[in-house]
Amino acid sequence: MADKTSRYRKISLNIAEEVYDDLKNLAERGKIPSVSELIRRGIALQRFVIEARQRGETLVVADKKGRVLREVVLLYDQ
Repeated sequence: MADKTSRYRKISLNIAEEVYDDLKNLAERGKIPSVSELIRRGIALQRFVIEARQRGETLVVADKKGRVLREVVLLYDQ
């Protein structure tokens, strides 16, 4: 994620109203202060996922005891 000394570049993005509503809702549910911050975190998560997959690592969903419940398979992994 960007630190306080990073420069920001403003972008314009056209999305459907429902998508924007989803973004606002996700930010609220995650206690994320803004849609912009939600998008920044989403990009950081995407970077993490891509780098993990490039290392041959598997992404999984596990319960609180560490038991693997399912493997996350991404469409672009094919």
